[in-house]
Amino acid sequence: MRHYFVPSEHKAEDYFEFSAEFMGKRFTFKSCPDVFSKNELDYGSLVLVKSIIENKECFSDKIMDMCCGYGSIIE
Repeated sequence: MRHYFVPSEHKAEDYFEFSAEFMGKRFTFKSCPDVFSKNELDYGSLVLVKSIIENKECFSDKIMDMCCGYGSIIE
């Protein structure tokens, strides 16, 4: 088994989706086998997303959680 941060090329068939409920809403995420927390939202991402939602008036554009697995993208 390789470590999740080893660079690799992914084919379309490598990707899969999973759903998670967060703050009363259901979200769908696209992931692949070689990323951190590939089947669920990790605690750090949950804290980040909750903070962004609770303080959305402070943000004026899109936000991307970079360099942490697949990253949570919020519009």
